[in-house]
Amino acid sequence: MADTPENNVGRHIELGLDAAYAADEAFDTRREAQHDIEALDRLTKKLLIPGDMSADIAPSLEAERDAADQDFKAFVAIGEKHIGVGTIGGNAMAGIQKESSETWHVEGSIEHFLNPENKLDLEDQLAVMREFWEKLGEDVPEPSAEQKEALKATLEANPNARIVASPILPPTHRPALLEKAKDTFPKNTFSDHSDQNRPLWMPKSSAYGSLLNSPDSIYDDGHGNIYALGYKAPDGSIVSWENYKKALEEAGLTAKGADTTQWAFTPMDVGVKSERTYETAEDIHKKVGVSETPESLLTVQMLHQAVGTPNDEEHVDFANEAVYKVKIKGRGEDRKTEFPASPFDVAGLFWDPGDRQFSLVYWHNDDDGGDRFGRRGVGSEV
Repeated sequence: MADTPENNVGRHIELGLDAAYAADEAFDTRREAQHDIEALDRLTKKLLIPGDMSADIAPSLEAERDAADQDFKAFVAIGEKHIGVGTIGGNAMAGIQKESSETWHVEGSIEHFLNPENKLDLEDQLAVMREFWEKLGEDVPEPSAEQKEALKATLEANPNARIVASPILPPTHRPALLEKAKDTFPKNTFSDHSDQNRPLWMPKSSAYGSLLNSPDSIYDDGHGNIYALGYKAPDGSIVSWENYKKALEEAGLTAKGADTTQWAFTPMDVGVKSERTYETAEDIHKKVGVSETPESLLTVQMLHQAVGTPNDEEHVDFANEAVYKVKIKGRGEDRKTEFPASPFDVAGLFWDPGDRQFSLVYWHNDDDGGDRFGRRGVGSEV
């Protein structure tokens, strides 16, 4: 039998059942031993009356009583040991049952959340987000009162939208999110070939791949072209990754968790399939809102993986992340990266149902994708 948690629990349960029978036998023996001791005491007292006989018989009776007492103690110890093993099995089973019940409850909440026909107010939606992220070991911070008012207004204008809470992470931390989801939610459809097809693939070469490893750096292609990651800020400018986070915080569009991680609350289309378009990557990127982060797209897909409802078609959703051909002005502390208005390559999240894997990849700004392209953000933020 394979050494799995389920089989280990099964063995504990079997030991627990054996323990129940052993414990009953041990306590029956205890009662018999106690009766023998009491009988021996009574007999000894009787035999001690004729003093001439006591010297010969009493020592052997006392020895028998001591032996019976030792048997009693041994059976009690055996019983306690088996009862302890049974308790381990029972506790293990109770823990599995509790975890399964909690997972079932969270899955039900997520399914309700993902169905656009269900009307959920802001607090209900945030409650689902907290339950989901709690299963992944994360605590969702509370949005400010001003944030909530803005989100409520968006939901009133877009009743089928959902508020998706997601952390803003260093790009290299993104794959771990999906790895955790794969380990946590049993209904996921990610590939079983973890060495070949991890839940999230990210490039390591190319300008985009190099910049993902160090989002505030620049990439020199050796031919006079310099590239950097750029993000749309609330004021309409294009900024670096660190300045993007600062801009979101200053605009009151994020909340900080206990570990100081910033969280975005993005109004999104969370359907299995979002609307597709023949527009170019650049045209779609112009419509992408400032809080439509790669993490928000990943969160939508993790929600669907949690309840086993992945897309059966190849889809690309674009995020507020792009590669820009930049100019570097000044030196030292006066050094400044100047971003153009238009991106060179646009980053998107690609789902491959064949490989059952997501990829963070880039498309040139004039690519149209043949109706595979789209965005999930709802409303306009810039």
